[in-house]
Amino acid sequence: FFLFTAYAKMKFSQTLFLILLGILATETAANHPVIEWLRSREGGHFSDKVVFRDGGMFASEDISEGEVVMVIPPNALFGPSSDDEKDECGTARRLAHEYLNLKDKSDHWPYLQYVFESFEHQNVPLGWSSAGKKIVRDLIVGRELEPQSFGRGSYRKACGAADDDALATWLEAAWRIVLSRGWHHIMVPAFDMVNHRNGRYHNLDRRSTTNELLQVDGDYTVVATKDIKTGTQLHNSYNQCQADATCYGIDKSYVTPQIFLDYGFVEQLPRRFAFFYPGDGEDDEDEDDEDEDDDDSEE
Repeated sequence: FFLFTAYAKMKFSQTLFLILLGILATETAANHPVIEWLRSREGGHFSDKVVFRDGGMFASEDISEGEVVMVIPPNALFGPSSDDEKDECGTARRLAHEYLNLKDKSDHWPYLQYVFESFEHQNVPLGWSSAGKKIVRDLIVGRELEPQSFGRGSYRKACGAADDDALATWLEAAWRIVLSRGWHHIMVPAFDMVNHRNGRYHNLDRRSTTNELLQVDGDYTVVATKDIKTGTQLHNSYNQCQADATCYGIDKSYVTPQIFLDYGFVEQLPRRFAFFYPGDGEDDEDEDDEDEDDDDSEE
């Protein structure tokens, strides 16, 4: 009897703990400002079956293949202002302007707060010092493997100098945010909070209702690509997207080293590497040399 009573108490405690854990997880999702903001937008949708916790999206209930998980309408996308260049430079300028000047008057204020204040943009490779990049190239990666170049390493190099030093600091931050979170020149709130993983873990993608490849500034109806069990993490793919025209065909060249370059993490298995013939990267050395004298990560 005493053993049975002790066992019953233990099971009750475990059940109560799991219930409280579920409540906390649900509250985390319901109270996340970006998710609530998306739900408030006209045409916006975020499934009640998904929670955001521990830095990722998880299924709180079973989700069926084809079920709509989120809808990011055009009024929720974030890109360059109407009178600016339609590129990453324009998006970075608008991002910095609205965060610094419009603040809570911006239609995207909860999202701006999230990307500037919660996302550690200074830790992505674009924010590393020249010395840090050199350590990765020379001591970790070596001169035969990728990445050899850290790409467009600053707003100043890619878009031009800012009017003053204070603004320059914010533009560099905005530049890192756009290149590490944006889909080309478009920012996609909430969808960019879904982590990346390929293979059998990839279970979320954009839906094309016309069987045509979607453009970067088009429809963002995001659906489950397979049945997703309760507790499973939702994963998007940064290079094996199925319906996106701007992603189509890059899965053989934009692979593990390039994902590390842009996002600052080595992707979990499965991984893919591309090996190029000697001479394919002849221009990398010049960009590396330029990078040695261009340290934009003092902030």
